[in-house]
Amino acid sequence: MIRLKIEAKIKALIALNTVLLLAIFVASAWGSRSRTMGTDNLPNFAMQDSAEVTQFVFGNNVFKKQYGKIWTINEKTQADALMIEQMLTILQQIDIKRTLTDKTKAEVKQKIDKEGMVVKFFVGEKLQKSFKIIGVENETFAQLADNELFAIHTPAHKAVLHEIVGLAETAWRNKTLLSTGWNSLQTLSLEYTQKPEQSFKITFDSLLYKEQNLIFYKVAGVSRIDSVLLFNYVQNLNSVRATRYIENDKIKDSLSQVKPFCVMQLADLSAKNSNTLRLYANSNLMLAFSEKNKEVALLDPRYFAGFLLRKKDFEKK
Repeated sequence: MIRLKIEAKIKALIALNTVLLLAIFVASAWGSRSRTMGTDNLPNFAMQDSAEVTQFVFGNNVFKKQYGKIWTINEKTQADALMIEQMLTILQQIDIKRTLTDKTKAEVKQKIDKEGMVVKFFVGEKLQKSFKIIGVENETFAQLADNELFAIHTPAHKAVLHEIVGLAETAWRNKTLLSTGWNSLQTLSLEYTQKPEQSFKITFDSLLYKEQNLIFYKVAGVSRIDSVLLFNYVQNLNSVRATRYIENDKIKDSLSQVKPFCVMQLADLSAKNSNTLRLYANSNLMLAFSEKNKEVALLDPRYFAGFLLRKKDFEKK
């Protein structure tokens, strides 16, 4: 069990992350685009065509498109594909919510001049759009160069734009911890340290493949396998995700002194997808230490529980 001091250190992170990520992953019901203010004379803050955009900037965070659909952050690490996809959708739907009164305008202008974050969209090396953005409570304000200030929003989303734009670099990092599938899994083992009888290991049946050209997997110690359950389980491993990474060396050091309740080891046909996760949990939290990137990841227990099967679950009833 994780020590109580670890729980106390990251409760605040959970609360903040839940608010921000829920805003990004809200499903879109957006149809044809309509101007909230009902006029074409107002400036346009929306990204014009996300398929053409090759770079966008949120303050100090620079997102660049490379190798087709892969996005990187600050030329250091791969961005999370799902978050980027949702973000690009949101950026295309920015609309003007309202104009400002003289009093509000003066207050916001002072704040945006001092604290505003620059947002930029590029197509190749050509700047498509640039404006400053600032948040005041739940409202987001934006200003194009030499233009008036406006309150902006995305009518089809519950997203708070300035909160998303202001996310730290670590929040955008690729959150896929394990990735495999029916055609690429070589071995997957779950070792339950306190209940070893529940542990299991799934192995690619190379002999069946050589003799009959059939792809199938064996579960060590299980004679009659529930093939439907096994197939669905392997397919669901195509993208096992974290909620976020926790940047805290003290938590990482504390976990190194605690025995994990489970160790997941994946060997994939593509070496870049192989990884080992050491899992820790108490009544409120579930964490994973990822051997591949030496990071501590926060997990959603309700989501991750679907991967924590026992050997007997694979037995055909």
